[in-house]
Amino acid sequence: MNRLEHLVNAKVELSYEYLEMAKYSSNPAYTGNLTQFLREKYVMHQPDLVITYRYPAAKFIVQYGERIFPGVPAILTMDEAEGVINTNLPLNYKAVIGIYDRKKAVNLILQAQPSTEKIYVVIGNAESEKKTLAEFSKEAASFAGQVQFIYINQLSVPQMLETIKTIDGNSVILYFSFMRDWSGNAFIASEVLQRIYREARVPIYGTYLRYLNEGAVGGYMASGKILAQKAVEVGHDALDGHIDSYPRVEKTLAAEYAFNWKELKRWGIDEARLPVGSKIEFRQRTAWESYRWYIVSGIFIVLLEAVLILGLIASRIKQRRTEVENQKLEAELAQLDRINLVGQMAAGIGHEIRNPMTTVRGYLQMFQRKGEFTNYQGQIDTMIEELDRANSIITEFLSLAKNKAVKMKLGNLNQVVLALFPLLQADAFRRGHQLYAEYGTIPDSEFDEKEIRQLILNLANNAFEAMENSGEVTIRTYMENERIVLAVRDTGTGISQDVLTKLGIPFVTTKEKGTGLGLPVCYRIAERHGAKISVDTGCQGTTFSVSFLLTNA
Repeated sequence: MNRLEHLVNAKVELSYEYLEMAKYSSNPAYTGNLTQFLREKYVMHQPDLVITYRYPAAKFIVQYGERIFPGVPAILTMDEAEGVINTNLPLNYKAVIGIYDRKKAVNLILQAQPSTEKIYVVIGNAESEKKTLAEFSKEAASFAGQVQFIYINQLSVPQMLETIKTIDGNSVILYFSFMRDWSGNAFIASEVLQRIYREARVPIYGTYLRYLNEGAVGGYMASGKILAQKAVEVGHDALDGHIDSYPRVEKTLAAEYAFNWKELKRWGIDEARLPVGSKIEFRQRTAWESYRWYIVSGIFIVLLEAVLILGLIASRIKQRRTEVENQKLEAELAQLDRINLVGQMAAGIGHEIRNPMTTVRGYLQMFQRKGEFTNYQGQIDTMIEELDRANSIITEFLSLAKNKAVKMKLGNLNQVVLALFPLLQADAFRRGHQLYAEYGTIPDSEFDEKEIRQLILNLANNAFEAMENSGEVTIRTYMENERIVLAVRDTGTGISQDVLTKLGIPFVTTKEKGTGLGLPVCYRIAERHGAKISVDTGCQGTTFSVSFLLTNA
Protein backbone atom coordinates (compact mmCIF):
# COMPACT_ATOMS: atom_id res chain seq x y z
CA MET A 1 0.00 0.00 0.00
CA ASN A 2 2.84 2.42 0.84
CA ARG A 3 4.39 1.72 -2.55
CA LEU A 4 1.11 2.46 -4.37
CA GLU A 5 0.52 5.66 -2.41
CA HIS A 6 4.03 6.79 -3.29
CA LEU A 7 3.45 6.10 -6.99
CA VAL A 8 0.07 7.84 -7.19
CA ASN A 9 1.09 10.57 -4.72
CA ALA A 10 -2.25 10.31 -2.93
CA LYS A 11 -3.96 8.53 -0.06
CA VAL A 12 -5.22 5.08 -1.10
CA GLU A 13 -8.29 3.50 0.48
CA LEU A 14 -8.15 -0.30 0.52
CA SER A 15 -10.96 -2.83 0.84
CA TYR A 16 -10.23 -6.52 1.41
CA GLU A 17 -12.43 -9.47 0.48
CA TYR A 18 -11.50 -13.00 1.62
CA LEU A 19 -13.22 -15.38 -0.78
CA GLU A 20 -12.39 -18.60 1.16
CA MET A 21 -12.68 -20.61 -2.03
CA ALA A 22 -10.61 -23.44 -0.55
CA LYS A 23 -13.30 -24.07 2.06
CA TYR A 24 -16.53 -23.44 0.21
CA SER A 25 -15.96 -23.77 -3.53
CA SER A 26 -17.47 -27.29 -3.45
CA ASN A 27 -20.86 -25.70 -2.66
CA PRO A 28 -22.50 -24.97 -6.06
CA ALA A 29 -24.46 -22.02 -4.65
CA TYR A 30 -21.49 -20.38 -2.95
CA THR A 31 -19.98 -18.52 -5.90
CA GLY A 32 -23.37 -17.27 -7.03
CA ASN A 33 -24.29 -15.98 -3.59
CA LEU A 34 -20.84 -14.47 -3.13
CA THR A 35 -21.02 -12.72 -6.51
CA GLN A 36 -24.42 -11.23 -5.69
CA PHE A 37 -23.26 -10.11 -2.24
CA LEU A 38 -20.15 -8.35 -3.58
CA ARG A 39 -22.12 -6.75 -6.42
CA GLU A 40 -24.64 -5.24 -3.98
CA LYS A 41 -21.91 -4.24 -1.53
CA TYR A 42 -19.94 -2.22 -4.09
CA VAL A 43 -22.73 -1.02 -6.37
CA MET A 44 -22.52 2.49 -4.88
CA HIS A 45 -18.77 2.43 -4.19
CA GLN A 46 -17.01 1.01 -7.24
CA PRO A 47 -13.20 0.71 -6.80
CA ASP A 48 -10.68 2.18 -9.23
CA LEU A 49 -8.58 -1.00 -9.32
CA VAL A 50 -8.95 -4.68 -8.34
CA ILE A 51 -5.90 -6.79 -7.40
CA THR A 52 -6.32 -10.53 -6.75
CA TYR A 53 -3.97 -12.85 -4.85
CA ARG A 54 -3.59 -16.53 -5.76
CA TYR A 55 -5.13 -18.54 -8.57
CA PRO A 56 -8.63 -19.24 -7.08
CA ALA A 57 -9.22 -15.50 -6.65
CA ALA A 58 -7.96 -14.76 -10.18
CA LYS A 59 -10.20 -17.44 -11.64
CA PHE A 60 -13.19 -16.04 -9.72
CA ILE A 61 -12.61 -12.48 -10.97
CA VAL A 62 -12.15 -13.63 -14.57
CA GLN A 63 -15.52 -15.39 -14.39
CA TYR A 64 -17.50 -12.85 -12.38
CA GLY A 65 -15.46 -9.63 -12.27
CA GLU A 66 -17.42 -7.77 -14.92
CA ARG A 67 -20.67 -8.49 -13.06
CA ILE A 68 -19.27 -7.21 -9.75
CA PHE A 69 -16.96 -4.40 -10.94
CA PRO A 70 -18.02 -3.50 -14.51
CA GLY A 71 -15.32 -1.66 -16.40
CA VAL A 72 -12.83 -1.68 -13.49
CA PRO A 73 -9.26 -2.76 -14.42
CA ALA A 74 -7.93 -5.84 -12.61
CA ILE A 75 -4.43 -7.16 -11.89
CA LEU A 76 -4.43 -10.95 -11.39
CA THR A 77 -1.47 -12.28 -9.38
CA MET A 78 -0.70 -15.98 -8.96
CA ASP A 79 2.14 -18.47 -8.83
CA GLU A 80 3.15 -20.28 -11.99
CA ALA A 81 2.74 -23.56 -10.10
CA GLU A 82 -0.93 -22.84 -9.45
CA GLY A 83 -1.84 -22.52 -13.08
CA VAL A 84 -2.36 -19.76 -15.59
CA ILE A 85 -5.67 -18.23 -16.61
CA ASN A 86 -6.15 -19.64 -20.11
CA THR A 87 -9.38 -17.78 -20.85
CA ASN A 88 -9.02 -14.68 -23.01
CA LEU A 89 -8.71 -11.85 -20.53
CA PRO A 90 -10.75 -8.64 -20.88
CA LEU A 91 -8.74 -5.78 -22.35
CA ASN A 92 -8.42 -4.05 -18.97
CA TYR A 93 -7.19 -7.21 -17.17
CA LYS A 94 -3.51 -8.13 -16.73
CA ALA A 95 -2.00 -11.27 -15.18
CA VAL A 96 1.25 -11.15 -13.18
CA ILE A 97 2.72 -14.65 -12.77
CA GLY A 98 5.33 -15.39 -10.10
CA ILE A 99 8.14 -17.66 -11.32
CA TYR A 100 9.56 -20.20 -8.87
CA ASP A 101 12.72 -22.28 -9.50
CA ARG A 102 12.08 -25.62 -7.75
CA LYS A 103 15.67 -26.79 -8.35
CA LYS A 104 16.90 -23.96 -6.13
CA ALA A 105 14.75 -25.34 -3.30
CA VAL A 106 16.53 -28.71 -3.54
CA ASN A 107 20.00 -27.20 -3.94
CA LEU A 108 19.35 -25.09 -0.84
CA ILE A 109 18.53 -28.20 1.23
CA LEU A 110 21.71 -29.98 0.10
CA GLN A 111 23.75 -26.85 0.85
CA ALA A 112 22.27 -26.31 4.33
CA GLN A 113 22.31 -30.02 5.26
CA PRO A 114 24.90 -31.84 3.10
CA SER A 115 24.29 -35.17 4.89
CA THR A 116 20.68 -35.34 3.62
CA GLU A 117 19.93 -38.74 2.07
CA LYS A 118 16.15 -38.60 1.62
CA ILE A 119 13.75 -35.77 0.80
CA TYR A 120 10.09 -36.54 1.56
CA VAL A 121 7.95 -34.42 -0.78
CA VAL A 122 4.54 -33.52 0.67
CA ILE A 123 1.98 -32.20 -1.80
CA GLY A 124 -1.79 -32.50 -2.24
CA ASN A 125 -3.95 -33.65 -5.15
CA ALA A 126 -5.59 -30.45 -6.36
CA GLU A 127 -5.22 -29.94 -10.12
CA SER A 128 -2.54 -27.28 -9.67
CA GLU A 129 -0.72 -29.54 -7.18
CA LYS A 130 -0.77 -32.46 -9.62
CA LYS A 131 0.78 -30.19 -12.24
CA THR A 132 3.47 -29.05 -9.80
CA LEU A 133 4.25 -32.64 -8.83
CA ALA A 134 4.57 -33.75 -12.46
CA GLU A 135 6.98 -30.92 -13.27
CA PHE A 136 9.00 -31.39 -10.08
CA SER A 137 9.35 -35.14 -10.71
CA LYS A 138 11.03 -34.38 -14.04
CA GLU A 139 13.31 -31.76 -12.49
CA ALA A 140 14.23 -34.10 -9.61
CA ALA A 141 15.84 -36.49 -12.10
CA SER A 142 18.84 -34.14 -12.29
CA PHE A 143 19.63 -34.98 -8.64
CA ALA A 144 19.89 -38.73 -9.22
CA GLY A 145 22.71 -40.18 -7.16
CA GLN A 146 22.75 -37.20 -4.78
CA VAL A 147 19.50 -37.68 -2.86
CA GLN A 148 16.43 -39.93 -2.90
CA PHE A 149 12.97 -38.38 -3.33
CA ILE A 150 9.96 -40.02 -1.64
CA TYR A 151 6.56 -38.60 -2.61
CA ILE A 152 3.71 -38.40 -0.09
CA ASN A 153 0.63 -37.49 -2.05
CA GLN A 154 -1.68 -40.47 -2.58
CA LEU A 155 -2.82 -40.45 1.07
CA SER A 156 -5.48 -38.97 3.30
CA VAL A 157 -4.30 -36.42 5.87
CA PRO A 158 -4.39 -38.90 8.80
CA GLN A 159 -2.42 -41.46 6.74
CA MET A 160 0.08 -38.80 5.76
CA LEU A 161 0.58 -37.76 9.39
CA GLU A 162 1.19 -41.38 10.40
CA THR A 163 3.87 -41.57 7.69
CA ILE A 164 5.41 -38.29 8.90
CA LYS A 165 5.83 -39.77 12.40
CA THR A 166 8.10 -42.51 11.02
CA ILE A 167 10.55 -40.21 9.19
CA ASP A 168 13.93 -39.90 10.92
CA GLY A 169 17.65 -40.05 10.25
CA ASN A 170 19.30 -38.00 7.50
CA SER A 171 15.98 -36.95 6.02
CA VAL A 172 14.05 -33.73 5.54
CA ILE A 173 10.52 -32.84 4.47
CA LEU A 174 9.90 -30.53 1.49
CA TYR A 175 6.39 -29.10 1.80
CA PHE A 176 4.73 -27.59 -1.28
CA SER A 177 1.04 -27.35 -0.36
CA PHE A 178 -1.93 -29.54 0.54
CA MET A 179 -5.21 -28.09 -0.73
CA ARG A 180 -6.93 -31.42 -1.51
CA ASP A 181 -6.26 -35.01 -0.45
CA TRP A 182 -6.58 -38.11 -2.62
CA SER A 183 -10.37 -38.30 -2.08
CA GLY A 184 -11.02 -34.64 -2.95
CA ASN A 185 -11.44 -33.22 0.58
CA ALA A 186 -10.42 -29.53 0.77
CA PHE A 187 -7.83 -28.19 3.23
CA ILE A 188 -5.98 -24.97 4.03
CA ALA A 189 -2.30 -25.52 3.25
CA SER A 190 -0.93 -23.59 6.25
CA GLU A 191 -3.17 -25.52 8.67
CA VAL A 192 -1.96 -28.85 7.26
CA LEU A 193 1.64 -27.68 7.69
CA GLN A 194 0.98 -26.90 11.34
CA ARG A 195 -0.33 -30.44 11.87
CA ILE A 196 2.75 -31.88 10.13
CA TYR A 197 5.00 -29.73 12.33
CA ARG A 198 3.50 -31.23 15.49
CA GLU A 199 4.38 -34.76 14.29
CA ALA A 200 7.66 -34.28 12.41
CA ARG A 201 11.00 -35.43 13.82
CA VAL A 202 13.06 -33.93 10.98
CA PRO A 203 13.33 -30.37 9.56
CA ILE A 204 10.56 -29.09 7.27
CA TYR A 205 11.50 -26.88 4.30
CA GLY A 206 8.73 -24.81 2.70
CA THR A 207 8.11 -23.24 -0.69
CA TYR A 208 5.96 -20.24 0.33
CA LEU A 209 7.05 -17.37 2.58
CA ARG A 210 3.85 -17.58 4.61
CA TYR A 211 5.00 -21.00 5.88
CA LEU A 212 7.87 -19.36 7.77
CA ASN A 213 5.78 -18.90 10.92
CA GLU A 214 3.86 -22.17 10.53
CA GLY A 215 6.68 -24.61 11.36
CA ALA A 216 8.99 -24.45 8.34
CA VAL A 217 12.74 -24.02 8.80
CA GLY A 218 12.63 -21.85 5.69
CA GLY A 219 14.07 -22.42 2.24
CA TYR A 220 13.81 -20.93 -1.22
CA MET A 221 10.34 -19.48 -0.74
CA ALA A 222 7.85 -17.86 -3.08
CA SER A 223 7.23 -14.31 -1.85
CA GLY A 224 3.85 -12.66 -2.16
CA LYS A 225 5.51 -9.33 -1.30
CA ILE A 226 7.75 -9.43 -4.37
CA LEU A 227 4.76 -10.41 -6.51
CA ALA A 228 2.69 -7.62 -4.98
CA GLN A 229 5.34 -5.01 -5.77
CA LYS A 230 5.19 -5.94 -9.44
CA ALA A 231 1.38 -5.94 -9.34
CA VAL A 232 1.44 -2.42 -7.84
CA GLU A 233 3.62 -1.17 -10.68
CA VAL A 234 1.23 -2.59 -13.26
CA GLY A 235 -1.72 -1.30 -11.24
CA HIS A 236 -0.27 2.20 -11.18
CA ASP A 237 -0.11 2.25 -14.96
CA ALA A 238 -3.67 0.91 -15.07
CA LEU A 239 -4.86 3.82 -12.89
CA ASP A 240 -3.08 6.23 -15.25
CA GLY A 241 -4.78 4.63 -18.24
CA HIS A 242 -1.54 3.07 -19.51
CA ILE A 243 -2.37 -0.56 -18.82
CA ASP A 244 -1.41 -1.47 -22.41
CA SER A 245 2.24 -0.71 -21.58
CA TYR A 246 2.50 -4.23 -20.11
CA PRO A 247 1.85 -7.57 -21.86
CA ARG A 248 -1.44 -9.32 -21.05
CA VAL A 249 0.45 -11.97 -19.06
CA GLU A 250 3.76 -11.00 -17.47
CA LYS A 251 6.07 -13.38 -15.60
CA THR A 252 8.47 -12.25 -12.89
CA LEU A 253 10.84 -13.92 -10.41
CA ALA A 254 9.08 -13.89 -7.05
CA ALA A 255 11.08 -15.90 -4.50
CA GLU A 256 13.79 -15.37 -1.89
CA TYR A 257 15.87 -17.30 0.64
CA ALA A 258 14.23 -16.91 4.05
CA PHE A 259 14.56 -18.81 7.34
CA ASN A 260 13.07 -19.03 10.84
CA TRP A 261 15.88 -18.44 13.36
CA LYS A 262 14.40 -20.56 16.13
CA GLU A 263 13.90 -23.53 13.76
CA LEU A 264 17.49 -23.23 12.55
CA LYS A 265 18.62 -23.45 16.19
CA ARG A 266 16.23 -26.30 16.94
CA TRP A 267 17.71 -28.48 14.18
CA GLY A 268 21.30 -27.29 14.54
CA ILE A 269 21.56 -25.81 11.04
CA ASP A 270 24.59 -23.52 10.71
CA GLU A 271 23.72 -20.06 9.35
CA ALA A 272 27.11 -20.01 7.61
CA ARG A 273 25.82 -22.69 5.22
CA LEU A 274 22.92 -20.55 4.04
CA PRO A 275 23.09 -18.58 0.77
CA VAL A 276 24.50 -15.05 0.96
CA GLY A 277 21.76 -12.49 1.54
CA SER A 278 19.36 -14.95 3.20
CA LYS A 279 16.66 -13.34 5.32
CA ILE A 280 16.59 -14.57 8.96
CA GLU A 281 13.32 -13.92 10.82
CA PHE A 282 12.21 -14.25 14.49
CA ARG A 283 15.62 -13.87 16.11
CA GLN A 284 15.49 -14.40 19.88
CA ARG A 285 18.33 -14.09 22.35
CA THR A 286 16.93 -15.14 25.75
CA ALA A 287 15.49 -18.16 27.57
CA TRP A 288 12.96 -18.88 30.31
CA GLU A 289 15.55 -18.38 33.05
CA SER A 290 16.05 -14.78 31.87
CA TYR A 291 12.38 -13.82 31.92
CA ARG A 292 10.52 -15.98 34.43
CA TRP A 293 10.65 -13.34 37.17
CA TYR A 294 9.35 -10.72 34.77
CA ILE A 295 6.38 -12.97 34.04
CA VAL A 296 5.73 -13.83 37.69
CA SER A 297 6.06 -10.17 38.70
CA GLY A 298 3.88 -9.01 35.83
CA ILE A 299 1.12 -11.49 36.63
CA PHE A 300 1.28 -10.51 40.31
CA ILE A 301 0.97 -6.82 39.40
CA VAL A 302 -1.99 -7.49 37.08
CA LEU A 303 -3.77 -9.60 39.70
CA LEU A 304 -3.12 -7.01 42.42
CA GLU A 305 -4.40 -4.21 40.22
CA ALA A 306 -7.44 -6.30 39.28
CA VAL A 307 -8.28 -6.82 42.98
CA LEU A 308 -7.84 -3.11 43.69
CA ILE A 309 -9.96 -2.19 40.67
CA LEU A 310 -12.77 -4.54 41.66
CA GLY A 311 -12.67 -3.20 45.21
CA LEU A 312 -12.71 0.38 43.96
CA ILE A 313 -15.56 -0.33 41.55
CA ALA A 314 -17.59 -2.07 44.26
CA SER A 315 -16.95 0.78 46.69
CA ARG A 316 -17.85 3.51 44.24
CA ILE A 317 -20.98 1.71 43.00
CA LYS A 318 -22.15 1.17 46.59
CA GLN A 319 -21.47 4.83 47.39
CA ARG A 320 -23.31 6.00 44.31
CA ARG A 321 -26.32 3.79 44.98
CA THR A 322 -26.57 5.27 48.49
CA GLU A 323 -26.47 8.80 47.05
CA VAL A 324 -29.18 7.92 44.51
CA GLU A 325 -31.42 6.42 47.21
CA ASN A 326 -30.96 9.45 49.47
CA GLN A 327 -31.72 11.92 46.71
CA LYS A 328 -34.62 9.79 45.31
CA LEU A 329 -33.62 10.42 41.71
CA GLU A 330 -35.71 9.05 38.89
CA ALA A 331 -34.82 5.58 37.60
CA GLU A 332 -33.47 6.83 34.29
CA LEU A 333 -31.13 9.35 35.95
CA ALA A 334 -29.87 6.68 38.34
CA GLN A 335 -29.14 4.43 35.38
CA LEU A 336 -27.12 7.10 33.59
CA ASP A 337 -25.21 7.96 36.76
CA ARG A 338 -24.08 4.39 37.16
CA ILE A 339 -22.92 4.27 33.55
CA ASN A 340 -21.10 7.59 33.98
CA LEU A 341 -19.41 6.29 37.10
CA VAL A 342 -18.01 3.22 35.37
CA GLY A 343 -17.06 5.29 32.34
CA GLN A 344 -15.12 7.80 34.48
CA MET A 345 -13.32 5.02 36.28
CA ALA A 346 -12.56 3.23 33.04
CA ALA A 347 -11.16 6.37 31.42
CA GLY A 348 -8.98 7.00 34.48
CA ILE A 349 -7.42 3.59 34.95
CA GLY A 350 -8.13 1.52 31.83
CA HIS A 351 -5.01 2.56 29.92
CA GLU A 352 -2.75 2.10 32.96
CA ILE A 353 -3.96 -1.49 33.37
CA ARG A 354 -3.35 -2.34 29.72
CA ASN A 355 0.34 -1.41 29.82
CA PRO A 356 1.51 -4.22 32.17
CA MET A 357 -1.02 -6.60 30.61
CA THR A 358 0.41 -5.95 27.13
CA THR A 359 3.95 -6.50 28.43
CA VAL A 360 3.03 -9.80 30.07
CA ARG A 361 1.12 -11.02 27.01
CA GLY A 362 4.05 -10.17 24.75
CA TYR A 363 6.46 -12.23 26.83
CA LEU A 364 3.98 -15.13 26.98
CA GLN A 365 3.63 -15.14 23.20
CA MET A 366 7.40 -15.11 22.86
CA PHE A 367 7.75 -18.13 25.14
CA GLN A 368 4.90 -19.84 23.32
CA ARG A 369 7.10 -20.03 20.23
CA LYS A 370 10.12 -21.43 22.10
CA GLY A 371 10.72 -25.14 21.82
CA GLU A 372 11.98 -25.41 25.39
CA PHE A 373 8.56 -24.37 26.73
CA THR A 374 6.59 -27.08 24.94
CA ASN A 375 5.63 -28.67 28.27
CA TYR A 376 4.14 -25.37 29.42
CA GLN A 377 1.99 -24.61 26.36
CA GLY A 378 -1.28 -25.39 28.19
CA GLN A 379 -0.47 -23.04 31.07
CA ILE A 380 0.75 -20.29 28.72
CA ASP A 381 -2.41 -20.59 26.56
CA THR A 382 -4.57 -20.28 29.70
CA MET A 383 -2.71 -17.16 30.86
CA ILE A 384 -3.05 -15.52 27.43
CA GLU A 385 -6.79 -16.35 27.31
CA GLU A 386 -7.33 -14.79 30.73
CA LEU A 387 -5.37 -11.67 29.77
CA ASP A 388 -7.44 -11.36 26.57
CA ARG A 389 -10.65 -11.72 28.57
CA ALA A 390 -9.51 -8.98 30.98
CA ASN A 391 -8.59 -6.77 28.01
CA SER A 392 -12.03 -7.26 26.41
CA ILE A 393 -13.71 -6.21 29.67
CA ILE A 394 -11.51 -3.09 29.84
CA THR A 395 -12.49 -2.29 26.25
CA GLU A 396 -16.16 -2.45 27.26
CA PHE A 397 -15.37 -0.22 30.25
CA LEU A 398 -13.84 2.39 27.96
CA SER A 399 -16.95 2.32 25.75
CA LEU A 400 -18.91 3.66 28.73
CA ALA A 401 -16.83 6.85 29.02
CA LYS A 402 -19.18 9.83 28.78
CA ASN A 403 -16.66 12.04 27.04
CA LYS A 404 -15.52 9.44 24.51
CA ALA A 405 -14.86 11.11 21.17
CA VAL A 406 -17.12 10.12 18.29
CA LYS A 407 -16.34 10.58 14.61
CA MET A 408 -19.61 11.52 12.99
CA LYS A 409 -19.71 10.97 9.25
CA LEU A 410 -22.52 10.94 6.73
CA GLY A 411 -23.64 7.42 5.88
CA ASN A 412 -26.58 5.04 5.70
CA LEU A 413 -27.54 2.55 8.42
CA ASN A 414 -28.56 0.04 5.76
CA GLN A 415 -24.95 -0.17 4.55
CA VAL A 416 -23.70 -0.87 8.09
CA VAL A 417 -26.25 -3.69 8.56
CA LEU A 418 -25.44 -5.08 5.10
CA ALA A 419 -21.70 -5.19 5.88
CA LEU A 420 -22.26 -6.95 9.23
CA PHE A 421 -24.87 -9.41 7.96
CA PRO A 422 -22.50 -12.24 6.82
CA LEU A 423 -20.71 -12.18 10.19
CA LEU A 424 -23.95 -12.20 12.16
CA GLN A 425 -25.45 -14.88 9.90
CA ALA A 426 -22.47 -17.17 10.58
CA ASP A 427 -22.90 -16.62 14.33
CA ALA A 428 -26.63 -17.36 14.09
CA PHE A 429 -25.97 -20.57 12.14
CA ARG A 430 -23.44 -21.70 14.74
CA ARG A 431 -26.03 -21.22 17.48
CA GLY A 432 -28.80 -22.95 15.51
CA HIS A 433 -30.82 -19.78 14.78
CA GLN A 434 -32.06 -18.00 11.65
CA LEU A 435 -31.16 -14.37 10.88
CA TYR A 436 -33.17 -12.05 8.62
CA ALA A 437 -32.73 -8.43 7.56
CA GLU A 438 -35.42 -6.03 6.36
CA TYR A 439 -33.99 -2.87 4.80
CA GLY A 440 -36.40 0.04 4.77
CA THR A 441 -36.04 3.16 2.65
CA ILE A 442 -34.15 5.50 4.97
CA PRO A 443 -32.13 8.65 4.25
CA ASP A 444 -28.42 9.15 4.96
CA SER A 445 -27.56 10.55 8.39
CA GLU A 446 -24.51 11.34 10.48
CA PHE A 447 -23.17 8.69 12.86
CA ASP A 448 -19.95 7.07 14.11
CA GLU A 449 -19.80 3.83 12.08
CA LYS A 450 -17.62 1.93 14.58
CA GLU A 451 -19.99 2.71 17.44
CA ILE A 452 -23.08 1.80 15.42
CA ARG A 453 -21.43 -1.52 14.43
CA GLN A 454 -20.83 -2.20 18.15
CA LEU A 455 -24.46 -1.31 18.93
CA ILE A 456 -25.79 -3.73 16.30
CA LEU A 457 -23.40 -6.53 17.35
CA ASN A 458 -24.36 -6.17 21.04
CA LEU A 459 -28.12 -6.14 20.36
CA ALA A 460 -27.87 -9.10 17.94
CA ASN A 461 -25.74 -11.11 20.39
CA ASN A 462 -28.29 -10.47 23.18
CA ALA A 463 -31.07 -11.60 20.82
CA PHE A 464 -29.23 -14.86 20.00
CA GLU A 465 -28.63 -15.58 23.68
CA ALA A 466 -32.27 -14.85 24.58
CA MET A 467 -33.39 -17.98 22.67
CA GLU A 468 -32.52 -21.37 24.16
CA ASN A 469 -33.88 -23.38 21.22
CA SER A 470 -33.80 -22.68 17.51
CA GLY A 471 -35.25 -19.22 16.92
CA GLU A 472 -35.34 -16.25 14.56
CA VAL A 473 -33.72 -12.83 14.82
CA THR A 474 -34.76 -9.99 12.51
CA ILE A 475 -32.83 -6.74 12.02
CA ARG A 476 -35.07 -4.06 10.56
CA THR A 477 -34.62 -0.42 9.49
CA TYR A 478 -37.49 1.98 8.81
CA MET A 479 -38.73 5.57 9.25
CA GLU A 480 -41.17 6.55 12.02
CA ASN A 481 -42.23 10.08 13.00
CA GLU A 482 -39.31 11.59 11.08
CA ARG A 483 -36.85 9.39 12.98
CA ILE A 484 -34.65 6.59 11.63
CA VAL A 485 -35.38 3.40 13.57
CA LEU A 486 -33.09 0.37 13.92
CA ALA A 487 -34.95 -2.58 15.47
CA VAL A 488 -33.66 -6.02 16.55
CA ARG A 489 -36.36 -8.59 17.29
CA ASP A 490 -35.99 -12.14 18.70
CA THR A 491 -38.52 -14.95 19.20
CA GLY A 492 -37.51 -15.78 22.77
CA THR A 493 -39.74 -15.99 25.85
CA GLY A 494 -39.48 -12.30 26.71
CA ILE A 495 -37.91 -10.36 29.60
CA SER A 496 -39.29 -10.67 33.12
CA GLN A 497 -40.46 -7.50 34.89
CA ASP A 498 -37.76 -7.55 37.57
CA VAL A 499 -35.03 -7.79 34.91
CA LEU A 500 -36.76 -5.20 32.70
CA THR A 501 -36.46 -2.52 35.40
CA LYS A 502 -32.69 -3.09 35.61
CA LEU A 503 -31.88 -2.98 31.88
CA GLY A 504 -28.83 -0.87 31.18
CA ILE A 505 -27.41 -1.00 34.71
CA PRO A 506 -23.71 -1.95 34.58
CA PHE A 507 -22.76 -5.42 35.86
CA VAL A 508 -26.37 -6.63 36.00
CA THR A 509 -26.59 -9.80 33.90
CA THR A 510 -28.53 -13.05 33.70
CA LYS A 511 -25.76 -14.80 31.76
CA GLU A 512 -23.40 -17.20 33.46
CA LYS A 513 -20.29 -15.67 31.86
CA GLY A 514 -21.64 -12.21 31.07
CA THR A 515 -20.10 -8.95 32.28
CA GLY A 516 -23.33 -6.98 32.35
CA LEU A 517 -21.80 -4.27 30.14
CA GLY A 518 -23.34 -5.03 26.73
CA LEU A 519 -26.58 -3.08 27.15
CA PRO A 520 -24.98 -0.21 29.11
CA VAL A 521 -22.61 0.25 26.17
CA CYS A 522 -25.63 0.35 23.84
CA TYR A 523 -27.33 3.00 26.00
CA ARG A 524 -24.16 5.08 26.08
CA ILE A 525 -23.73 4.85 22.28
CA ALA A 526 -27.36 5.88 21.82
CA GLU A 527 -26.87 8.83 24.17
CA ARG A 528 -23.80 10.02 22.24
CA HIS A 529 -25.88 9.92 19.03
CA GLY A 530 -28.91 11.67 20.52
CA ALA A 531 -30.91 8.44 20.11
CA LYS A 532 -33.43 6.68 22.35
CA ILE A 533 -33.70 2.95 23.11
CA SER A 534 -37.11 1.41 23.76
CA VAL A 535 -38.03 -2.18 24.62
CA ASP A 536 -41.16 -4.12 23.66
CA THR A 537 -41.29 -7.56 25.26
CA GLY A 538 -43.76 -10.40 25.71
CA CYS A 539 -44.06 -14.18 25.63
CA GLN A 540 -43.60 -14.17 21.84
CA GLY A 541 -40.27 -12.37 21.94
CA THR A 542 -38.51 -9.03 22.51
CA THR A 543 -37.76 -6.04 20.27
CA PHE A 544 -35.10 -3.44 21.02
CA SER A 545 -35.70 -0.27 18.96
CA VAL A 546 -33.16 2.53 18.60
CA SER A 547 -34.60 5.73 17.12
CA PHE A 548 -32.19 8.33 15.70
CA LEU A 549 -32.88 11.98 15.01
CA LEU A 550 -32.71 12.71 11.30
CA THR A 551 -29.52 14.69 10.59
CA ASN A 552 -28.22 16.30 7.42
CA ALA A 553 -24.74 16.71 6.00
